[in-house]
Amino acid sequence: TVPREHAALKESWGVGDAKGFHVANFPKGHRATDFDRWFAGSKTSAKSSIGPGCLIRSVHGVDAYPVAYEEHFEPYVVAPRALVPFYDERFRGYGLNKISHLRHMAALGFNFSVVDDHGAFVAACAHPRSPSWQTMYGPNAGTEHRARLATHFANFTAEL
Repeated sequence: TVPREHAALKESWGVGDAKGFHVANFPKGHRATDFDRWFAGSKTSAKSSIGPGCLIRSVHGVDAYPVAYEEHFEPYVVAPRALVPFYDERFRGYGLNKISHLRHMAALGFNFSVVDDHGAFVAACAHPRSPSWQTMYGPNAGTEHRARLATHFANFTAEL
């Protein structure tokens, strides 16, 4: 069952039934989120939550703590559509599409914050690997796909 409330999510997290997306096999994707800090909440860590870059509910309408962009960071983001760059069409299917998009946003000067509210989270149930993942990383995947992806990412990074 997918947790829909913070208490259920925290309980599932505590027993290992809920995990951050790919945290076990790709920690740099969400390490900056600092799930332990999020679970502690702004109410229990109010003094440490107030600082440069923090958003305060009474002033900004939301409590949030800033996180530094890290290479391969791939959080879910909310931003005005007019300011967000398009996804790079070279990254189709599985692999580096979200990572390249967030890297582009960071290069444009976007700041990243984690909404420090126990009602604000995304949860999904585990599902089988997609056909696109199988093509790229599955047991029968050819190295040419990964080489193509690595070349696209190197070119993309150089273009930023």
